[in-house]
Amino acid sequence: MADDRFPEEYDGGQLLGVNGRGAPVYYDEAGRATFEGMATVDGVVGRENERPVADGSTVEDLVDDTRERAGWTWLSDFAKSHLPVGDDSE
Repeated sequence: MADDRFPEEYDGGQLLGVNGRGAPVYYDEAGRATFEGMATVDGVVGRENERPVADGSTVEDLVDDTRERAGWTWLSDFAKSHLPVGDDSE
């Protein structure tokens, strides 16, 4: 099920999902970082909690890292497409 509160792409990032704190998490491949979108009633309006992505990290690694730190309430189709078959990781 999609989470229509947040855009699939924002500020150079691709939506990975919504973490356990309710924040949308994006992956900025070009900037080699993940970040949480600052969600407001008007939508996403900025970046916070930006974390650099280590060389060689995969989208699966990023999903696992967030799961360990905050958990997930929802994963995007983009994130799911980078996980092993049968691993919903939510």
